[in-house]
Parts: sequence; structure tokens; C-alpha cells
Amino acid sequence: MKNHIKFKVFCFLSIVLISWMSATSSYAISYFGKVVAISDADTIKVLSFGRIIKVRLIGIDSPDKHQAYSKEAIEFTENIVLGKRVMVITKDEDVLDWTLAEVILSDNKSLNHELIKAGFAWWNIHLFEDTTLPILEMEARNRKLGLWQDKHALPPWEFSKAANYKNLAKR
Repeated sequence: MKNHIKFKVFCFLSIVLISWMSATSSYAISYFGKVVAISDADTIKVLSFGRIIKVRLIGIDSPDKHQAYSKEAIEFTENIVLGKRVMVITKDEDVLDWTLAEVILSDNKSLNHELIKAGFAWWNIHLFEDTTLPILEMEARNRKLGLWQDKHALPPWEFSKAANYKNLAKR
């Protein structure tokens, strides 16, 4: 019974948050859904209103599949959200028509922030201007959490360039 009351309070606060965000943003569309799959640490699939929506976490970039700490980052995301209800706050769409969003957990924490805090993602200013993300990343770096244990950790955008360069050199 107490969980039911907590969920109602969560829903009420979420509606207040959504209303406030809608008034202050030209694109903020929010909805609730259940996370049904994890494509990558920063890409999830959410079932909402009878359809599955591919959601890319805005403002962060986690290690690519063949990159160090990718498996740990995916496991981290799975442990936090797989099978759970979340609130998706849509910010934009990318070139593939994926939803770019901040994902809010039932405890009102941001999944985007949690991945950065745990050291399983980089802050990417080109994706979202959230002033909290660079601070969280610096704290994770200083504490050598997650991928920050590796002194030579490469952001995915640089890793992809290096991999493409190596493939071109093989030709």
C-alpha cells in the first residue's frame, strides 16, 4: 500500500514538473513508459501507449559496443531501468528520428546523470546543454570511477574516428 502512495506522489510531482517544463521549453514532451530493452548504455527502448520508442539519452555518450567499459556501462543501465517505469522528457530528435531525452527514474533521479556519476559515460556538450553534466563528469574522473580508471579512455566519437582510420589503412 505504501508503494502505491509513493507512486501516486511520484506521478503528481512528475505532472507538476512536466507542466513547468512545458511552460519553459518549446519542445519538452513528456510521457511515462516501461523500459523493455537496452540497446546500448545510453540508448533504451521504452514501451508507452502501446508502441516501443527508441530513446537516446541526451547530453551523454557511453562507450561503444567494442570499446572498453561498454559491457559494464550496459549492465549499469540494465540494473537501473530494465523492466521499470520511467518518465521520458523529450528534448529533440536526431537524424535517425530517435527520441533524444532525459530519462527520470522512479526516485526522481536522472538516468543521464547517474551514468555520468558512475563513470560510464562522457558529457557531450554538442548533444545537450546541461550545466550539471560537466561537474558530475569531473567528480567521476577525480574519483576514478568506471571508465575513468583507464588513463587513456577515448570518448566514443574519437574511438569511432580511430576505428574508421584503421579500417581505411587496411585497404
